[in-house]
Amino acid sequence: MNSETENERIVATLVEPHPLDSDWRFCTSSIQRISSLIGTQSCILLGMPSVARQLESQRSRILLIDRQPLQLVKSHIYLDPSFDSPPDLTFDCAALDPPWYPEIFLRWLAWAAQTVGNRGTIICTLWPIDTRPSAEQERWGLLSWLESWSDVTIITEAVAYETPFFELQASAPLGRTHPRLGDLLLIRKRKPIPLAPPLMMRELWYRFSFRSYQLAIRHQQASSGKEGIKHHPLANNWLWKSVSRRAKGIEAIDIWSSRNEVGIVNGAVKLINLLQSKNISSINIRKELENTNFLSLLEWKIMDTPFEDVFQWKHRA
Repeated sequence: MNSETENERIVATLVEPHPLDSDWRFCTSSIQRISSLIGTQSCILLGMPSVARQLESQRSRILLIDRQPLQLVKSHIYLDPSFDSPPDLTFDCAALDPPWYPEIFLRWLAWAAQTVGNRGTIICTLWPIDTRPSAEQERWGLLSWLESWSDVTIITEAVAYETPFFELQASAPLGRTHPRLGDLLLIRKRKPIPLAPPLMMRELWYRFSFRSYQLAIRHQQASSGKEGIKHHPLANNWLWKSVSRRAKGIEAIDIWSSRNEVGIVNGAVKLINLLQSKNISSINIRKELENTNFLSLLEWKIMDTPFEDVFQWKHRA
């Protein structure tokens, strides 16, 4: 059985959103709205797997670009627009939902612009002005750049997102009681623009999915001292109380789950190798861990998710 067939067998349903992917998923009404805006146009979609699934079910000509392979979309290339080059293909339309940070946003928009011709359409989500203290100023900078090469229309509060479990774990300090809303940019390209430089290559993460539950482990070659997983000093027990990439102490996280459990790892390579073992299942994971110093992993929600197979991949973030 080849690896692609094996992956299809393992992945029968969508996995939980993981904070490392900035994975906020559209509400059904927003999927329908964006799909309607795209219509019958051929479309390349960046970070919009739910819209890609909708359009693919309608037999539209689409291509999903997403580094996360578990999206249940047949026409899917596993690329990260932050680092990788765009394919040599042209579409009528591009639609994208980038992480809401200016440096990533600009790169993704310039990336999408390479895939549509002049007068082509780009549909893009945009952070609202109340996202963070600097959000309004950052929006003005982005819009000024966009207007230098395109015609832009803004539709306010045009999309709504489901609240992922990892945000619910952080909801007490956030005080969020309503769905996350986003604006929508309708962009008509007037002239070609250069592709923005790739973002600086960051650290390598190994990813494991145990049915719906996801675990990410940061790769570290060197380690000293006793191997194991310990609490992050800024976490509440194992729980990380933030959803921001700019949160204080985020750089110290070595292991991160889709339930926003985090920890600091010593001996990450050994833990990665253990989880890559073909013997790992919900029945024998305790046995695999009991002869190591990683037993604290059994306190995580991984034990609430029975599984027989582990899907794995890796990426930089």
